[in-house]
Amino acid sequence: QLLAVARLHRSTPFDVMHAHWLIPQGIVAAVFRRFSRTAPPFLVTAHGSDLGTLRGRIATWVKRRVLGAASHVSVVSHALKTDCTALGCSPDKVDVAPMGVDLQSTFTPPDDGRARRGIVFVGKLARHKGADTLVEAIGLLRNAHADVPVEIIGAGAERATLELRVRELGLDERVQFTGALPQERVAEQLRSAAIAVTPSHREGLGLVVVEALGCGCAVVASDLPAIRDVITNEATGLLATPGDAREFAGNIARLLDDEDLRTRLARAGRDHALEHFDWRAVGARYASMLGALIRG
Repeated sequence: QLLAVARLHRSTPFDVMHAHWLIPQGIVAAVFRRFSRTAPPFLVTAHGSDLGTLRGRIATWVKRRVLGAASHVSVVSHALKTDCTALGCSPDKVDVAPMGVDLQSTFTPPDDGRARRGIVFVGKLARHKGADTLVEAIGLLRNAHADVPVEIIGAGAERATLELRVRELGLDERVQFTGALPQERVAEQLRSAAIAVTPSHREGLGLVVVEALGCGCAVVASDLPAIRDVITNEATGLLATPGDAREFAGNIARLLDDEDLRTRLARAGRDHALEHFDWRAVGARYASMLGALIRG
């Protein structure tokens, strides 16, 4: 990547660089700026795992050097800004600017007036995504809401374990594992569901929540700092303690039992998503940051 950047800059000099992730792309931008006399300013965007999961003395030193070398920093949630400042980055140097979702043509509500039913999970089938919490919650609801289907969309190492637990709970006919789907198909499934559940144990932002809101779903999600940038409890969705299947079950049951609440949260959630996470709004925010670096 470093050689490619140097070669491209020689042929057509850049006005500004935008590096996504502190490691490795931020390292590439920082090294290029350190050793090239004509290197332009650069913006680095931290997406979450580069700040939260890369730990240890060496990784911390590298992250601090990248943040120090960057002309400006953006992060996708307020929680990540706290992580940056903990590494010694000045708060004035960091903007919270989430990534965007196409809420105008891809992740949109259904326009045919068909009834929406069912619960959907979208995400990698890994432990930190918490699909097991959803399965346990559905087990708790198997008598009160036995006719509500559940779809788990995604692939990952935990699928076999989750399928075994579904069989143990007697939910085989109710819970369907769809596997990974392209974005257009994910949007179709979200449009047909009434409730989207995101029971993650950690998130940098959680764009899948934004996608669900864009499609008009009522959302139940984990009460995580990054998720709170998207979901305000009782206003744009419902929040539950990560890993607490009983609390998730209670919130899901509330939405299933109360259509007015479900409709109100879904509408408010989509309005919030359009204002803060639509590609047009996000594009304007990044254009402003990059333009400021060019002018500077």
